[in-house]
Amino acid sequence: MGLFKPAWMSENYNRAERAIDKLNDQEKLIFAAENAPNRHIRRMAIEKITDKAVLKRIAETHKDSSTRRDATGRVTDQSVLTRIATTDVSDTVRYAAMENLRNVKALRGIALNDPDATNRRVAIKRLESLGENVESLKRENELRKRKEEREERERKQASCTHHRWVFAGDGGGNAHSYTCELCGKTETRG
Repeated sequence: MGLFKPAWMSENYNRAERAIDKLNDQEKLIFAAENAPNRHIRRMAIEKITDKAVLKRIAETHKDSSTRRDATGRVTDQSVLTRIATTDVSDTVRYAAMENLRNVKALRGIALNDPDATNRRVAIKRLESLGENVESLKRENELRKRKEEREERERKQASCTHHRWVFAGDGGGNAHSYTCELCGKTETRG
């Protein structure tokens, strides 16, 4: 670049924006998409890139999640979108991939197997938007959620060594219900 940097690298946003608006050279747009200091300028450059292979590369490898998300929005390759939807470290990038994903089998796999409950819900919503019947997935997802909550509660109860019991109510007769403030465990005492 020499002594002078491109106008799209300017700290003045308006100047950088005008420079990207005028730019049509694909190589320079690619360079700007990968290196502009401002994420909005990178997004503008991504919107003008026509090389699908470059968009895939940026979507999968750029260090900034918002830039990966913007590039993912332009990717149409279903195998790349599936890979991004299941492996990217950023939720927003995975969601962007699912928005464009039309591979029903991949979406069903995410809806059933993704360790993150939000990802499973996003996949189910995407399947619904594609006209798929998702009632069984919703039921299975709800059962999984309840199981995870129960396991978390059991973990807390198992690790609670100093119960702090508080009166929770009259259990009828001489029995009274108590709940631990720390772990949520309940006991009935008579």
